[in-house]
Amino acid sequence: LEGAALLDLTRRRGGGLHAIYDLLASLLKHAGGEPSLDAAVRALADVTESSHGMAWAKTLDDGYGLNAVVGRPEAGENELRELGETLRHWLEADPKPILLEQVRSDPRFAGAVPEGWGSALAVPLRHDDRLWGVFLLVRETRAGAEPSALPYDLEDAALGILVAAVASLARTREAGIETVHRAERRLRDAESQLRHVEKVAVVGERGIQIAQEIRNPVAAISGFAKRVLNALPEGNENREYLEIILREADRLERVLAEQISLAQLTRPRLKLQSLNTVVQEALELSSEDLVRRRVRLLKRLGPDLPSLLIDPDKIRQVLSNVLRYALQSVPSGGRVRVETRSGVGVVQAEIAHDGPKVAGESLDRLFVPFSTSRRYGAGVGLAVAYQMVREHGGEIRARSEGDWSSIVTVYLPVRENQDR
Repeated sequence: LEGAALLDLTRRRGGGLHAIYDLLASLLKHAGGEPSLDAAVRALADVTESSHGMAWAKTLDDGYGLNAVVGRPEAGENELRELGETLRHWLEADPKPILLEQVRSDPRFAGAVPEGWGSALAVPLRHDDRLWGVFLLVRETRAGAEPSALPYDLEDAALGILVAAVASLARTREAGIETVHRAERRLRDAESQLRHVEKVAVVGERGIQIAQEIRNPVAAISGFAKRVLNALPEGNENREYLEIILREADRLERVLAEQISLAQLTRPRLKLQSLNTVVQEALELSSEDLVRRRVRLLKRLGPDLPSLLIDPDKIRQVLSNVLRYALQSVPSGGRVRVETRSGVGVVQAEIAHDGPKVAGESLDRLFVPFSTSRRYGAGVGLAVAYQMVREHGGEIRARSEGDWSSIVTVYLPVRENQDR
């Protein structure tokens, strides 16, 4: 009898070692295999000859969610959630494994355990001395002369502790892999931004040289045209031609000023400011164009927006450039929508118009300098806006949706957003 008991114990230990070896082998495979908690519960349930196995793990809201189930525990979702919370409080107070010969006879689980459950083993999942999950193994009550289930012993508890340590290491590995993936995604974003900056730098170096050479002749043309216009009497037919010359010279001056501003972007001077205030100021600067073109303005400013750490002058220029693009795209009598609202870690400013539809490839090139066929302001103004928003740690995107031909959204991070 002693030899048979020793042989049974040896077989169980050998089976446990084989199960842990298989578990380690599966977890060391390439990513995308069976989740670590599922594999750990399955291995532990097999080696301890358990009827059911369950695992709870901590969620983002500091609750406990059921992550893995082996067998058919015949318990409802609410019962399992309540059971997980009970085990969490118990194991946070005492981190040792819990051996229960009859789980239904324990008053702490009354009403939350199915009738067929007999003995149970609860094992904590810990990392850096913090509880992040719970294993629960259950053996059902055997029918027959002895209705009690085979109780768990210290050998089962030792196997549970070892498998819990392996599962914690696997969780750390998975978190490390996810961190690497996030870093790779950020690296790709940074490389994309660097390529964009290089394109802008090439345009800026050449553009500023041309702009500086052109500004002096344009200023001379404008100055002499004004002198001639002032010298002509009222009613002279040449006054109309001179006014056209002055308007076009002024337009050329604005184009050159924007090109120089694109090449000579300065670092932002940050201070706390409400985005709604900046939006109102940008709308006031564009009010004359709105009235002259008879454009209907739909304004919805979100209440209680958090104050942002921004350069108000630069963000005002961003919004003015986007508004100018919208006003030049919408026909007389059209609509322009301006909206602000809070998001997750960001505050959004959205400007849309219902002018002619823009092709998808044109939307993709909207923020690249001189990539559009629209007249003044679209090619360079939006490129300047793109650079200024990126300097603030934000993003600017364009899309088309429903009746709105073009929707440009500016995302500015709040102070608590670590991604900024």
